[in-house]
Amino acid sequence: MEYMEAKVSGQLAQLVKGEVEVEVLNHLVLYAMPLTSITPLAFVQVNMFECGGLAIALLISHYIVDGIAACTFLNAWTNACRASRINNEVVRPRFDLASFFPPRENIPAVKPKIHGAIIIILKAIACDSALTKRQPSRVVVVTACMWKALIAVAKVRHGHLRASILFHSLGLHGKTALPIPNNSFGNLYMVANARFGGDSENKVELHELVASLDNSIRNTLADCRKQQNGDDLASMMFNSFRKVREEHEKGETDICRFTSWCRFPLYEADFGWGKPIWVSGTPKPVEMVCLNDTKDGDGIEAWVSLDEKDMLLFQNHPEVKAFTSQI
Repeated sequence: MEYMEAKVSGQLAQLVKGEVEVEVLNHLVLYAMPLTSITPLAFVQVNMFECGGLAIALLISHYIVDGIAACTFLNAWTNACRASRINNEVVRPRFDLASFFPPRENIPAVKPKIHGAIIIILKAIACDSALTKRQPSRVVVVTACMWKALIAVAKVRHGHLRASILFHSLGLHGKTALPIPNNSFGNLYMVANARFGGDSENKVELHELVASLDNSIRNTLADCRKQQNGDDLASMMFNSFRKVREEHEKGETDICRFTSWCRFPLYEADFGWGKPIWVSGTPKPVEMVCLNDTKDGDGIEAWVSLDEKDMLLFQNHPEVKAFTSQI
């Protein structure tokens, strides 16, 4: 693990209020991108602004953690920093996840924000159909809204509606039949794959995308709970990735990659100076969408990384403009 301190010319408020380009975040962590073979597995950079504000950048390789494990590490670290002043049990990450899964042989970015009140409207639109059998979650509704815009972008690029698969990462901590401790360190996730038919469809409806995604997530998690050992669960994980790869290799289906950090306890991280006013990722070097909670916990920030030409189309999509505040 490497640790670095840096002085930043400017005010923290400029960053939080969106007065600078989001790519500036890459300067707050030395190894933001691209990652190489010499990049440390874990890296911390403490950035000190002229106003006295701090931005702490944490980079941990996805080879050794998933999002939940990274949160476990972060909160264990902050708890340890406060342990001398508060009566709080220190969380100690466990490194036994591999015992459940024995080894086998073998771009520009924007940050549209969707406020809580808008999410309520999107839910109402999505539920106005017999296809939507349940009240969808915030993440499902916002993901479907972003997916709809990406399908429209692909239509402009190719001249017709194309089949599209939404590849959504799902954390599996506490969602399997295996006795895996919540503080286990490592990668424990798989993907839910929702599909839009393409040319066979006349138009793209939000409620249909919501229903497809919601059903995919629920069915995937239900299947995970049925697996009684690590081998069966691992096979299910690998198959979910394999199906997406095979579709991508055919070249006839667009793959839309999504991941969500919503409801992760990132805003609970407190080193003793108080809780953070803003938690974010950095622009990604691959085309994908990452969802984060807003500070109030009701809204969602969608970090969207796309090809530059596609980004212009995405930003000008009517629903993206109507339902988001782009910072």
